[in-house]
This record gives sequence, C-alpha cells and structure tokens, in this order.
Amino acid sequence: MPMVLEELTETANQPESFSFPKKKFGKKTVVERSCQPQWFKTWYWLHYNEAEDSVHCHLCLKALKFKHLTLSSGSDPAFVSLPFKYLISFFYVYDKKLFNLAS
Repeated sequence: MPMVLEELTETANQPESFSFPKKKFGKKTVVERSCQPQWFKTWYWLHYNEAEDSVHCHLCLKALKFKHLTLSSGSDPAFVSLPFKYLISFFYVYDKKLFNLAS
C-alpha cells in the first residue's frame, strides 16, 4: 500500500501558500518545474504529498484505502501506487477518465 495512504485525510491536501520544491527536467534544455497551486482549482481531485513532493489522485487513494479499489491489469496506478511527477497533459486525460467513471 502506498505510504501516502497512512496519512490520508478526508479532503485533498491542496496547499496554497506552500513553497513547492523545483526539480530540473531535460538534458539539452534544462528547465525547473514544480507543482503549481492553480492546478488545484482546475483539478479538484489532486492531492499533494509534501513528504514525497508528489501529486496523487485523492479520490483513487481514498477508494484504495477503504478497499473500494483494487489494482488490476486494467487499472491505471499512476496516481495511486506511484508518485506522479508533474505531467500536466496527463491531468486532462485523467480528468476525462474520472468524469466518465462518474457518469
């Protein structure tokens, strides 16, 4: 079980006045990136784990914690078992998946 589940709260951790660490990405052109507070306004389901400097799906973590979700070959563990490191384009795809599941 992911370590983040042990300290999971009822609501997603979405800090607004937190100094998010910057990480360097790229080989030819190195850029610094970090989690952005405005993401939480667009994607309500994002949960920031300060200890791991990672972003997870809060809804998926809760479902996993209360055994409403089991990871199988057809599931997408990116936001549950692995820290998902700032790939904003994936957020849009994932958001559509969550919306379709709720319908």
